[in-house]
Amino acid sequence: MVAAAGLAAWLVLGNGEESADPGEALIGQMRAAASGAAPPSHAFGGSLAVSSGANGLMVTAQGLPTKACVQAGWRLAKDGTVIVNGTLPTRLSAARLADLCGQAEGGATLTWVPDGK
Repeated sequence: MVAAAGLAAWLVLGNGEESADPGEALIGQMRAAASGAAPPSHAFGGSLAVSSGANGLMVTAQGLPTKACVQAGWRLAKDGTVIVNGTLPTRLSAARLADLCGQAEGGATLTWVPDGK
């Protein structure tokens, strides 16, 4: 019984290998940055910056792979506005995000303006 509990914990907590999804880590880092806890770089090694704009707080991640940009953009759009490589999409879809995120050489730039709820 103890062995079964240990096995279950090993499977749930991980088996010692890096199992965290860097895309999920990026989303968490951008949310933390909006709360005032911005690390100098994000999960993919690019810069992560917070600034104030006319519409409020803006969190910008640079140097993102296309997949991570799409994943983070889609999730963060539920709680604010996303701008990809300087473009504010009028209609957001996964296909539109993939198109915008894939346009920049050296990685995409994703800016998130959190809702002021």
